[in-house]
Amino acid sequence: MRILATALMAVFLPSVANAQQSCGPWQQMRNQLWRIGEAPFVEASGKDGSLVEIWRSSQGETWTITITAHYRGRKILCMIGSGENIETVIWNLNKQEA
Repeated sequence: MRILATALMAVFLPSVANAQQSCGPWQQMRNQLWRIGEAPFVEASGKDGSLVEIWRSSQGETWTITITAHYRGRKILCMIGSGENIETVIWNLNKQEA
């Protein structure tokens, strides 16, 4: 799991650092993603109550990564990365390659 997290940081951190992070009220930001034709594709809950989601369009033409957290008693959603062309990759984690 640590290797996967490191790989994701290496891929996304440069683009996130250069991109304008967009945050706002949870429902408003979700509605914005629905309007552009994206829907949640992957969800992962954090121990702190945060929620990381990968949104994608129906054919995978576009994608957005978001994080939802509580801030000062409000539910806030931040878009932390987006791009084009996403595909599903399934790895067999039980089989180790030499």
